[in-house]
Amino acid sequence: SSGINAEYGDTIKTQPTETNQICLLCENIINPMLNYLESEENLAKAAALISELVCSYVPSDEKDMCNNTVTFIVKKLETMVGGYLNANFICINLQLCQPSFDSSV
Repeated sequence: SSGINAEYGDTIKTQPTETNQICLLCENIINPMLNYLESEENLAKAAALISELVCSYVPSDEKDMCNNTVTFIVKKLETMVGGYLNANFICINLQLCQPSFDSSV
């Protein structure tokens, strides 16, 4: 059997079929999120929510820096979502999917 990293570095022992199911589940969760973030309007909503949640905890003299940092990260995320960032890439990096190598190249 193979393992999948769980929260706190624990390993979930899985059979190959279960690993494939977990990978598909991950991709089925990530794809709609990426589709949502492809919209500029939704990305702006996400940025505002993140700023509100995160920057409300920083001292008032650092709020502008916090908001600017959130904006910077969201803009980078926007280019990644429109480019190379896809569900399979994310799920592999979350160690929920195994990388596949195309030997036909």
